[in-house]
Amino acid sequence: MRRIPGGCSVRDPTMARAAGARRCARAGRHPPSAVGVGESISEGSGERWPGRALRSLFVPPPGTFPSLDALRTAAIVLVIGNHLAVGGAELAPSPVWGFTLFRYGWTGVDLFFVLSGFLIGRQLQRELQRRDAVNVPRFLLRRGLRIWPLYFAWVAFLALALGKWRGIWPDVTFLSNYFQGQVSGGWSLSTEEQFYLIVPLLLLGVQRLFGPKGQAWMPLVLLALLPVVRAVSAAATGERGLAWMYGPIHTHSDGLLVGLFLAWASVKRPATLSADHPHPWRLPLVAIAAGFVLRAIDQTLFSFTGLALIYGALVALGLRAGPRVRQLTAWRGFHVLSRLSYGMYLNHFEVLPRVLPRLTRELVPLVGSGWVLAAIAYLAAIVLSALVAAVTFVLIEEPFLALREKWDARHRPVRAVPSLRRVS
Repeated sequence: MRRIPGGCSVRDPTMARAAGARRCARAGRHPPSAVGVGESISEGSGERWPGRALRSLFVPPPGTFPSLDALRTAAIVLVIGNHLAVGGAELAPSPVWGFTLFRYGWTGVDLFFVLSGFLIGRQLQRELQRRDAVNVPRFLLRRGLRIWPLYFAWVAFLALALGKWRGIWPDVTFLSNYFQGQVSGGWSLSTEEQFYLIVPLLLLGVQRLFGPKGQAWMPLVLLALLPVVRAVSAAATGERGLAWMYGPIHTHSDGLLVGLFLAWASVKRPATLSADHPHPWRLPLVAIAAGFVLRAIDQTLFSFTGLALIYGALVALGLRAGPRVRQLTAWRGFHVLSRLSYGMYLNHFEVLPRVLPRLTRELVPLVGSGWVLAAIAYLAAIVLSALVAAVTFVLIEEPFLALREKWDARHRPVRAVPSLRRVS
């Protein structure tokens, strides 16, 4: 007995059952799509808001990568730690704020870039493999429904509630990686939005000109060219250092390109990132070593390339993770913080200045300005930022994710259903 999507039998002996099969066939026209980290299945259970939102926040949907949830959690923890240390060093000077975790917390953004490049690239590569094309408007609308609601709500909050409306146009136009805006940390979101615009067209162009093999070489060639671009930019401007090239996408997109290459490998060569790979550690360790060597050679030219290789290797190791690692990274807390990481990235710039001064004022007389203060402040910053992000996720993000799923279901291509025939 054959079955159609949804588990309904095609061969039914009565017209009543045939009608039931037709109803099931209609339901089966819109099967659930594969879901990546940070995506949501909101309609499957038929739950209403806010129960649906809470389920989306606490229950990992099918198709996620638990190890990538853990890495996304690490990325937001690194970023918050770096900005906490900057404020903590001013309010309660201490050598503890120079700890490596705090000092290099800014690199968490590069980990975010690798993860974004992988997840977005994977979606596009799968569509290319399936259709030999990419529906660019559909892709952009799906990304927009994920990013824009919370982002523009935050921009409106800064402008209207906090009075930061002067000079906010770079944030509204996603150009804050080239012009100073009012959204702290908004430069990286502008870089990702520009990436969303460029990469589907780039993949389509490479597919037409060079075929599927070009998809593997394109991100690697661009990755090799980025240090050259930085060298030319440094020579043209007379500037040396990371600060001036930190924002622009043409000087800081190495992580996105490494993620794009890993996406190609996961779709076209899945065995290379499988947990069954015979040598899961070999190439990632080489990439990590190469990353540190490049950073040691020239910080200005190769820092971002080195970070992309290091974090790309960690993503590869996460995808190749064995049962024990998968069990550890399946902790529900990683999923929750991964879901909240976008909101936490936006809000922690406003949460920290309001929390840290009071914390240091109350705690320094009790515990001093050393490790105890740093640990309490770090934990408090993460928890408070996560609580604010949970509210904005339930009120803003998830309703638009649910809307996206409904829209996607209506516009998903209809699958052919075997014809029904009456059996007497």
